Amino acid sequence: MESIKFVLDRDPQERSFIRPSVKGAIPGRQLNWPREEVDKRLKTIMKNIHRMCKETAEQYGAPGNYVTGANIAGFVKVVDSMIDQGVV
Repeated sequence: MESIKFVLDRDPQERSFIRPSVKGAIPGRQLNWPREEVDKRLKTIMKNIHRMCKETAEQYGAPGNYVTGANIAGFVKVVDSMIDQGVV
């Protein structure tokens, strides 16, 4: 079974993301997942993104418009984080 090394990392805006590992990559946590696990996790992530875009577009009166749904969902996520941190 072939495995791929990935790193769970954070960018400067504190958004988590998964990327292929680079030798000596710091900071981050080294994860060794079999190819099937990577595919499974990415499929779940993509399904959740699709669902969120679709539901948000419908909720805000633009059914079927995934760009609008993605933009609004992203904005709502940022606003919710700001509220949680007491910025707003």
